[in-house]
Amino acid sequence: MKRIFLLIIISVLIFTISCEKEVSVTAPEPPLPTGKLFVASYPEEALIFLNSKFTGSLTPDTILFLEEGVFNLTLKKTYFKDISTSVTITKHSLSSIYIDYRNYSGVLGNINIDSKPRGAQIFLDDSATGKVTPNILSNIFPGEHEIKLKFEGYWDSKTILPIESGKTIYPYINMIDSLVWVNYNLSNSGLPDLYINHTAIDKYNVKWISTLSRGLVRFDDKIWTIYNSNNSPLPMDNIKFVGVDLQNRKWICTQAGLIVFDDICWTVYNSQNSGLPTDWISCVDFDLNGDAWIGTSLGVVKYDGANWIVYDDTNSPLVSDIIESITIDEQGNKWIGTANQGMAKFNGSSWTIYNSSRTEFPKNVAGGIEIDKTGTIWLGVAFRNQIAGGTTFSADEFNWTNWVGTPSIDVKAIAVDVNNNKWFANSENGLSKYNGAGWKHYTKLNSRIPSDRISSITLDQAGNKWISTYEGGLSKYKGD
Repeated sequence: MKRIFLLIIISVLIFTISCEKEVSVTAPEPPLPTGKLFVASYPEEALIFLNSKFTGSLTPDTILFLEEGVFNLTLKKTYFKDISTSVTITKHSLSSIYIDYRNYSGVLGNINIDSKPRGAQIFLDDSATGKVTPNILSNIFPGEHEIKLKFEGYWDSKTILPIESGKTIYPYINMIDSLVWVNYNLSNSGLPDLYINHTAIDKYNVKWISTLSRGLVRFDDKIWTIYNSNNSPLPMDNIKFVGVDLQNRKWICTQAGLIVFDDICWTVYNSQNSGLPTDWISCVDFDLNGDAWIGTSLGVVKYDGANWIVYDDTNSPLVSDIIESITIDEQGNKWIGTANQGMAKFNGSSWTIYNSSRTEFPKNVAGGIEIDKTGTIWLGVAFRNQIAGGTTFSADEFNWTNWVGTPSIDVKAIAVDVNNNKWFANSENGLSKYNGAGWKHYTKLNSRIPSDRISSITLDQAGNKWISTYEGGLSKYKGD
């Protein structure tokens, strides 16, 4: 009897435990598909699509976990036509496919090229094609290709062209006459320095080039002659500025005095042997009598060949003695730009001062003062856009306009050509031209300027622009 009772208890316990156990009714997850596809192409890095869906992969790559069956494979690549084909995937195996775009029709493109002047040799990706413009280059593989044109007497012209499958592009290239832009540097000329402060041109069209650290250079379009502290009386090799007087003498401004050179003899003036108040000389211009007006760090100095007269803040209305630029107009007015107190006008007897204490006038007039064909005064202003002034004024008013067309906040020099175009040398942004209605800018990206750091611009007798640069040497531009 006890045995029967014990069996009943055990049976109840087993039934109770089995009833409390959870029973799963979720079907087990099916195994992942085992099909694989390796896709490669020429060229590589084509986007891989299966059944119109991007796989997230680029060629070459392997696509995993594919179902068995037939898929539509499409490759997409920039500049190329889409390539589509069918691929069959089987279980537990790797399928492979290689697509060579060169084997498909309609993939290639064409270039129908013309130029001015015609007859230029055509190079494709640095390889000669044996053709000259105008001509058609057929069956070009898609992508970005370099086209180079060569023609005697013109600068080589290079451009990158995007070629698309099945399309023809029609580039027209204006080549630049090599005589329009001529760049002088250490490798192709006698120029000893790539850093040029200023270029002056004398009455015989000889160029006098002031370098930053290699002295003064004379260039007559054939011969380069270098004057420095080792072979001449020049006291230093950093030449800031050169002015040419009515007798064709060169007045050479340095931080160690003023030197006058008549092509034979040198005369050195400094604070020890002349009436100069300092050896720091920045600029010089000449009045109708041929008297020199000299800018220094201690005022303006007039020198008539015998007498030295100094104008500074102790004996004139000049507010600043640091003189950066001097221009003398046809009436004999002296326009004097200072480093920190605007500009002064001196007519020989009375002064007019233009500075920020009276108006919104800029403080630093260090980029030259030019007067155009209409009498408008143009100022090169450091760290602000250049400013233009009106032609009528009195002692109490002067209408000034802040011009913002130039891309630089630091104009180093201004020149006015025979057509009254204004040319601005920008310290960081190349050369700018203003014709009265609009602007044109010349930089390394769109012209042959060797540097965007322009220190001065001077016009010769033929109207050629001589552009002094920092880092790029000297450039001559005869265009526009």
